[in-house]
Amino acid sequence: MQTISPVTETTHLTAPKLLDDNAAVAMVAERPELTWEIVWAKTDVSAHVRRHLLRVYMTLGCMLLFAALGVVLDLIWPVHPAITGLAIAMPLMLLIAYTSPELVVLRVSGAMLLATALGASIGGTVQHALSVDSSLVGVAFGCTMLIFVVMSLCAYCATRRSALFLYGFLVSALLVLLAVGIANIFIQSKLLVWLGLYVGLVLFSIFVIVDTQLIIERIMFGEDDFVEHALDLFTDIVGIFVRLLTLLSSDDDDDDDDDE
Repeated sequence: MQTISPVTETTHLTAPKLLDDNAAVAMVAERPELTWEIVWAKTDVSAHVRRHLLRVYMTLGCMLLFAALGVVLDLIWPVHPAITGLAIAMPLMLLIAYTSPELVVLRVSGAMLLATALGASIGGTVQHALSVDSSLVGVAFGCTMLIFVVMSLCAYCATRRSALFLYGFLVSALLVLLAVGIANIFIQSKLLVWLGLYVGLVLFSIFVIVDTQLIIERIMFGEDDFVEHALDLFTDIVGIFVRLLTLLSSDDDDDDDDDE
């Protein structure tokens, strides 16, 4: 009688191991590891992915509305950014990060409150821009949406997820910018301020492509946490908007000084 040998998988890191149905199911449910096979695979955006992205963008749109509400509230009743940006926003981020995706109502409510708090934290920047030129806020928001749409379309239409390997570089670059910003508190170099603004603008713009491709890849592996996905894109938009608005208002300040 002929015996059937078990199916094994051999890698260059581990010895051959037995594969069974339960292990295969677990592998599908886990978050995917970033490999060259994923990066260079030709992937078509399925109907399921499009439906999930619709939920993500609807949630993102609501978060932007609540962020605008937070800005208005801060213009009326100013609050120190440390309170809204840290004391309120950080616990809400932890709530979203460490609660089950099945608690949809709780997590969506937390996301809207978080957007309101982050909107209030940039109220001072918006107030300064309004005092320089009332049109700057609209220009900065319009440019932010243009950048976001263009970068999202680039990520959405790409047949290969080759931008995913930029994620580690982008995070490292942001950490370097953070360290430079902390050091500049003592150095007081205007050149470093401008460098941080321009480099940060480029990094957050590229983050839109990487985050969108990463979201699509996670959806294809069974992850349906649309609240976390919307929050990733929301932080990209806020990062772009704040830097654009700061640059535009600074340019107008310099022009006013030259006129005087």
